[in-house]
Amino acid sequence: MDNEQLSASAGWVIIGTTAIAALAMAHHPTVGSSGYPTLIDEVRSEALLNRGVHGVMITYVVLVWAMVCSRTGWVTPDGVGGRLTDTALAFATLTMVGAALASGFFTPKMADQLSVASESDLALFRDALKLSYAANQVLAEAGVLGYGAAIALSGLGFLLCRPMQPVMGLLGIAIGVWFAFGIFAGLLTLDVHGMGMTFGLMAIWFVTLGIAMIREKR
Repeated sequence: MDNEQLSASAGWVIIGTTAIAALAMAHHPTVGSSGYPTLIDEVRSEALLNRGVHGVMITYVVLVWAMVCSRTGWVTPDGVGGRLTDTALAFATLTMVGAALASGFFTPKMADQLSVASESDLALFRDALKLSYAANQVLAEAGVLGYGAAIALSGLGFLLCRPMQPVMGLLGIAIGVWFAFGIFAGLLTLDVHGMGMTFGLMAIWFVTLGIAMIREKR
C-alpha cells in the first residue's frame, strides 16, 4: 500500500470514528436528581449507557491518535514540528482517557458498591462523586489544551508546508487558540454541554483533516 492509499485509509477511519463518537456524545447521560439516595439509583440505572458512551470516546481518541501518528510527516516534515504535534496529541489522548475513566467507570463502580440505606455510604458516595468530578474536569481541561496544541501545530504546518490549503491552516490555528484562551480565561467549561461544543470543534477539524487526507495526491 503506497502513501496515498495509507493517507486515504487513515482519513476514512478518522471520519468514521468521529461520526460514531458524535453519536455517542449525543447520548451522554446527565444527572438531574436532587437527593443523593435518588442520585445513586440514577447513576446505577444509567451505568451501562455511561460506560458505553465513555468506552466509545476512549476508543475514538486512541484511534485518532494512532491514525494521525501513522501519517507523521504528512502535514509537517518529519522533525521537531512533527514530534511536537505527536507529543501534544499523545498527551491529549492520555488525559482524555483518564477523564473518561473517572466519569464513565469510577462513578458507576462506586454507586454499585454502596447501599442507599446507609448514611455512611451516602457520605462516601458524596465525597467520591466530588473527587470523580474534579478529576474529570482537570484531566479534560488538560486534554483540551493538548488537543488545542496539536491542532494549532497541524494548522501551522499546513500554512508553512502546504500553502495551497490555507483554510486548513487557519482553521487549525483558530481552534487551537480558542481552546487555550477559553480554558485559561475560564470561558470554556467542560460540563456535558461545554464538552459537547468542544467536541464539535474537534470533530470539524478531524473530519476536515480526514477529507484532506483522502483527497491527497502524490
